[in-house]
Order: sequence, then structure tokens, then C-alpha cells
Amino acid sequence: MPRKTNRIQSNTTILLVLEGQTEQLYFSEMRLIERIPGITIIPKMAQHSDLFHVLKNAKTENETGVYDSVWCVFDTDTLKSNNISSELIDLIEKCRNSGIKFADSFPAFEIWFLLHYEMPKLTYSNQNEVIKSLLKHISDYSKEKKWIESKHLYSFFKKLQESAIKRSKDLELKKSDSENASYSNVYKVIEEILSHKK
Repeated sequence: MPRKTNRIQSNTTILLVLEGQTEQLYFSEMRLIERIPGITIIPKMAQHSDLFHVLKNAKTENETGVYDSVWCVFDTDTLKSNNISSELIDLIEKCRNSGIKFADSFPAFEIWFLLHYEMPKLTYSNQNEVIKSLLKHISDYSKEKKWIESKHLYSFFKKLQESAIKRSKDLELKKSDSENASYSNVYKVIEEILSHKK
């Protein structure tokens, strides 16, 4: 049920606070491709591409009461380091307690893309390792904006989306066995958005 605001709200509004350019282009295209009646998807880049600012932006936006659902889409590789500030830990807790949802990936968003093709067999320690596996399926994969825009990422991966969601759920079960297992919770925001399709 939509939150009460000082304006008439005729549909469900989902805000995605994004860490990077790849995520921005992917979800911007999803909004254009899916065009689900009664739902507005707002993909918004954080002011700075780091976890602290993603969470801070999401918390600020959530406090406006304008959105029905607020998601943070980010990489959790920074959370695996030993020098996480108490300020960041506190912010994570505040976001969770306020109902903000996380579509996080370890070590990088590209795990979500890889899941469209295979179940990751390794614990990837960084984005480059994931991309190396992804190149086996997409030989010209690149982080360059020009390449991403030319591929129309959401359309490109959509035909394999159900497989990626299934593998993501299977991977989530395995994740509990290893603290450093790679995973992606991007499927959760995809499912929430697509659940509004009739």
C-alpha cells in the first residue's frame, strides 16, 4: 500500500540507489523494457560511488516518505575488509531497521551477469576475476560505457533471467556454508519489480 505523502500517488514507486554506471544503465533499460503499468522505477546513482554514500543517499531518500520501496544496489567487497568503520556498520543497521532493502553482490555486480550462464565455481576476490569468467560467455564484455550502451544489457540478459534467478537462490543457500562465497541478491529487486506484472 502506498505511503501517505503530500501529493496524490497513483502508483507504486520503487527507488534504486545505485553504486555504479553498469547498474545505472542496466536498471534504466529495465524501466524502459518492462513498462509495467502502475509502477514507477527510479534508478538513481549515489553522489559518490562508494557504499557509505549509497546507504546515506538511500536513508535520506527513504525519510522523505515518497517511495513505496527503497533499494540499495552495491558491491560488498568493501565489507569483507578488516577496516570497516563503525560509522558504516551503524549506517547499515539504520538502513535495515528503516526498511531499506539490499540488492548486494560479492564481489561485484558482474556476478549477477555470470549467473545467467553458470553457477560460479569459485570464490571470486575481485571484479576482474568475475569478468574473466564472464568473458568465456561474452567474449567482448567491457566496463566501458560505450560498450554497455551498445549491448543494451537488460535486453541482452533478459532471455536467461529465469535461470539467473534460480542460480542466485541456489547460491544463496551455499553462501551460508562459506563466509567468503560469491553471491548476488540482485534477483530480489528484479522479482519485486516483476511481481507487479499482471
